[in-house]
Amino acid sequence: MNVTAESRQSEEAPEKSELKFRLLFEKSPDAMLLLDGDTFVDCNQAAVKMMRCTSKEQLLALRP
Repeated sequence: MNVTAESRQSEEAPEKSELKFRLLFEKSPDAMLLLDGDTFVDCNQAAVKMMRCTSKEQLLALRP
C-alpha cells in the first residue's frame, strides 16, 4: 500500500466511525438522548416515543 492510499484510509476512518455511530444511535430500539449541560442536543426516535412527543424538535425543546 502506498502513502496516498494509507492517507486516504486514515481520512475515511473517522467518517465511517461517525456513520456507524449515527446508525446505531438512530436505529436503536433503546431511547437515547444527548445532553450538553442542561440542554437536549439530540435524540433518537425511541426517545421521542418514550417521552410521548410528536417530533424530535418537540423533545429537543424540553428541558431535563
